[in-house]
Amino acid sequence: MNKKALIEKKNELYKQFNDLFDGDEEKRSLSKEKEDKIKELFNSITQIDEEIRSLDEQYVSENKPQNRKREFMNKEEKLEIRRDIESEAFSMRVHGKKSSDIAQELASKYEVREDAGVGVGGGSTAGSAAQFAADITSKVGKDGGLEPTYTTETIIQRMREASPAWAQATHVPSVNGFLQVPRETDVAKAGFVGEMEEAEHVNTKFDYVTLADKRIGAQLQLTRTMLDMTPIDLYEYAISRVGAAAGYATERAMFVGDKAHPEKTFKPILGNNKEDQRITLHTPKTPTVEELIDIKNSINPSYLSEAAWYVSRAVYNVISKLKDGDGAYLLFKSNVPSNGGVQTLMGFPIYVTDALADADEQIVFGNMHRGYVVTDSADTRLDVITDDTTQAVHDGALVVLNSHGDGAVVDPYAFVSAK
Repeated sequence: MNKKALIEKKNELYKQFNDLFDGDEEKRSLSKEKEDKIKELFNSITQIDEEIRSLDEQYVSENKPQNRKREFMNKEEKLEIRRDIESEAFSMRVHGKKSSDIAQELASKYEVREDAGVGVGGGSTAGSAAQFAADITSKVGKDGGLEPTYTTETIIQRMREASPAWAQATHVPSVNGFLQVPRETDVAKAGFVGEMEEAEHVNTKFDYVTLADKRIGAQLQLTRTMLDMTPIDLYEYAISRVGAAAGYATERAMFVGDKAHPEKTFKPILGNNKEDQRITLHTPKTPTVEELIDIKNSINPSYLSEAAWYVSRAVYNVISKLKDGDGAYLLFKSNVPSNGGVQTLMGFPIYVTDALADADEQIVFGNMHRGYVVTDSADTRLDVITDDTTQAVHDGALVVLNSHGDGAVVDPYAFVSAK
């Protein structure tokens, strides 16, 4: 029996209960027959209440997981819709369609209304495909660029994968293209004092570094063969390639900068750490076990919790053959588990970076999170160029990543370098 039928039966029993007293002016005494009937009705009503309560509990139990699953599926569907819309917009752009036409086609396909309040099928669009399409198509046409959420987040993810150093640095949003951050110039000191004696003042000294957004760019040439015949997903391919290229570029800027054009790049680690934390090896690019220990010991222990090694390929090849006194290779002897495929040296992750390949100092050991700050820009986007002379001649499309950011050493005590 369903809940509606139980409620109707319960109401009927209540009616019978009330009928027992109809016409009785004096209800203080009841016959034995009426008492038995009242007990029977009361028990029946109580039983129906239990059945209704059981049905309610069953309904909640059965529908809560479904609601959770539905919400989860909605999130997955939203991500898939967002990705599909951005991928379609990219495909249209590389095939030469105008941004205004792209927005119109997407709006038509996803039934976007002016108020974004009526979705596919005429229903509400709170979080629907139409709402997403409205958000995304409004940006697709902006200066011919593609800067919606999925594209930007995927590019940033590829940059993190390509450059662990960039991923490990402290990230802060830029403010109107400029940001001033304090740079430590002295280490706070303390000491033991006697009773009623004045404690030493903690006067950590600072100066300030101004971060002004520099343009970060990468480009990828797509040919007509790739556009029309390749079986790969060009959208994912493009954002992965330019994202990785941007990651490599920012990593080089962080470590070595650009001596010829310092105004166009980040303020690098090399040359901006403390003078007494720059070590000269007995043989260039060929550290010994003892020299590696000296490098590690040259940094304040408070920086070690998130420290890592960053070395050139040439230095890594030397380190990979070093052994300790027991004959065990240093790279395979660690007190902590490796992070995925990352090897460790003396218990700290070691990363090979091409940024140090031609540098004077090809070993950096330090705490990237404590020592280096980068600014993140909200205008990361892909520009697709199809209508200039070069692309017309080559019958292709040029994908250009445009972003902005800057970086600088904010704690010169956080890094040790060696050459």
